[in-house]
Amino acid sequence: DEIVAALMKSVLLIFPDSRTEFLVSPKHSRIAEDVFKTLTPIYVPAVSRETRYDQSQFAAGERSCVYLALSAFSRCIAVVKVYSEKEDFFSMDDFRVLEILSATSSIAMENLSLYITTEELARKDPLTGLFTHRSFQEKLDEEILVSARTKKPLSLLIFDIDHFKRINDSYGHQSGDEVLKKIAAACLANVREFDFVARYGGEEFAVIMPQTPKA
Repeated sequence: DEIVAALMKSVLLIFPDSRTEFLVSPKHSRIAEDVFKTLTPIYVPAVSRETRYDQSQFAAGERSCVYLALSAFSRCIAVVKVYSEKEDFFSMDDFRVLEILSATSSIAMENLSLYITTEELARKDPLTGLFTHRSFQEKLDEEILVSARTKKPLSLLIFDIDHFKRINDSYGHQSGDEVLKKIAAACLANVREFDFVARYGGEEFAVIMPQTPKA
């Protein structure tokens, strides 16, 4: 949202007499559909001289326009339409400027996605999808402080899988991984939304349960 807002603001700063629309569906028009499919921007300097698309594809007051693709990892996320009620409002140089703005925004979206993914990988165990030991320690410190401040109880459950080594030795590590994943899924299916389930280590698991008495 912040990237899109910055893009729209930049467009209106450079072209104060233009208008913008943010299109999340290719069903808006055949032009938008083509941009969604090809990721290629479309420049229409004057609607009256346009030969690729018939007049029904253009909204009232749309006489000069540019359709830009916002993409990440070769997939179109949305299309930004920049238009004016004046024909020949956008020159070829203007079109290039808008292309640069959309390309920069697309790169920012990819970078943000990679950053979030990296953060998620650091916080989540890739095998089980549970939180990591480091995340568990941070959350536990936080919940202890909350419990002390609010005087509400806090419970912590730590358990492991008995004789887990036998599974790996007898059936192989792939089978052991499947057991870990099944245990993780069972944990997630039997806790509340605000409980915190982590893979404490190896075959050890931990569940932080805020506002929960010992009983």
